[in-house]
Amino acid sequence: MNFLNVLPFEINELIFHHLSGTKLIEITSVSKEWNKFIGESKYLMKNVKINVNVDLKRISNLKEALEKSTRKYQHIEINSKLGTEVMIPKIFEIFKSKSYNVKTLNIDFFGLSGFKNLIGFIELFNETVEEMYLDIITTKKQLEELHNENEIFDYKEFPKLKILRVMNFGFDTDFYNFFTKCKNLVEFRIQSFSSGERNPNSIVEILHQNKNLKIFQISLDIFQEILENEEITLKFPFKLHTFESSISANYQNIFTSQFDSIQNLKISFIYCEENLKTIFKLPNLKKLYLLNLEGLYIKKNQLNVSESLEKLSIADFFLKPTTLNSIIRSSPNIKDLFIYTMNQETMKLVSRKMKQLESLRIGLMKNLDLLDKKLFPKIKNVQVDVLDRSLEEQLNAIPFKKRSKFVSLILASKIIDSDSD
Repeated sequence: MNFLNVLPFEINELIFHHLSGTKLIEITSVSKEWNKFIGESKYLMKNVKINVNVDLKRISNLKEALEKSTRKYQHIEINSKLGTEVMIPKIFEIFKSKSYNVKTLNIDFFGLSGFKNLIGFIELFNETVEEMYLDIITTKKQLEELHNENEIFDYKEFPKLKILRVMNFGFDTDFYNFFTKCKNLVEFRIQSFSSGERNPNSIVEILHQNKNLKIFQISLDIFQEILENEEITLKFPFKLHTFESSISANYQNIFTSQFDSIQNLKISFIYCEENLKTIFKLPNLKKLYLLNLEGLYIKKNQLNVSESLEKLSIADFFLKPTTLNSIIRSSPNIKDLFIYTMNQETMKLVSRKMKQLESLRIGLMKNLDLLDKKLFPKIKNVQVDVLDRSLEEQLNAIPFKKRSKFVSLILASKIIDSDSD
């Protein structure tokens, strides 16, 4: 007895849905009924991916098989090392002849000759595609063909496209013009290795269009061009709560565009004093990590007082004391502080200005007078990464009853003896 004819259609779908896409395709050979049931079920075909990884000898067989098939493929993956000038026209012809409700499109090609066919293929799924992954290697000659051809295309809206990831070797940023009408992206990732002059305006336009963007990842070279291009105005409609960067650049553009949104900020290199001044004006900033301030000199009272900042990490061994003290004076509500090293003046300043401080981590501690019991009255947790041995001996010599809470927490913390054998 064929149970497909006994149980309701929806129950059969729930039973088969526990199988992987590969297993589903395997059991289509059981009978014509099973093959038809699986192939025509949108629910089950969510698990099935068609992988077009073929050469010219097999492409005709694929075409024949797909023309006979009733399967409603939703996920297409195309991989070829032959180049688009050979494969894309043939693949384009295959899929153009049938209507597929494709939701995921993954294209991995070597060569961009035949770009017209590539874009034509992508546009076949303009109304349905939700996720697109493109990894295409190009040459300089093929890029010239791209410029000659891209003028003839109508840019599509891709109304359901949520995820766009592009890994490309040789694309210049004009390629992204084809996606400048997208308005529903949630994730946008770019990893580009192109060279020569580029115009990042199309990327910025995509960012301006997508108010629901949650994930944005971009290669450092393009991002630096966007940040430092004075002709580009960044007015992102989405809220960028967390921003991290490890490049040396002028961040004024991004700070201005996300002035009211940024809550968490991690910057590895700042060489512009105006950047640091703007950071301390951000009204909702809660966490700040600074690594290398490249010798910035900030005088007393040059920074705004940040009332919102609660967690601060300063991991710069060569930071000028004047700049460090200016940062401390401008951060009165810090509860969690990491500082690489501090002298006696800085320690007293931290204790006096950061009255809400509860957790303190110090990278290197030595040559400090810690006998003052008024140091850090609200401190709850102290971690010292490297404690000078002579200072440790000095602290241990203080009678237990005369130790401040701060000293007791230092001695109780897990430490690495800087002078250990």
